Amino acid sequence: MKEKEEGFAEFHDRMLRECPTWIVDKAVEFLKRNIPSEVKEQIKEEYKIDPVHWCSPYHFSWGMFIRNKLRDNVCTDDKLPSGNFDDYYVRFVELALGLREDRK
Repeated sequence: MKEKEEGFAEFHDRMLRECPTWIVDKAVEFLKRNIPSEVKEQIKEEYKIDPVHWCSPYHFSWGMFIRNKLRDNVCTDDKLPSGNFDDYYVRFVELALGLREDRK
């Protein structure tokens, strides 16, 4: 798996850089408007503790919900360079919450 060879954070950073700007912008704006305040605060706290793996406990629950919402409101997976929202949604959430400032 490319993700394990490259490293979790590096892989997702690269995926974000390769994602078309229109998708990133649309996803971030959607998430800014639709992640509940209490969830935003919880993620920010968990990010402070572990900025790399904060998302791992959420992947099959809240993460699946978010990925499906992005598919319904931003674009389908086939529009993404990798063909899979799993590779992008974490960085989109971080951008939406101001945990990262840019696509680097």
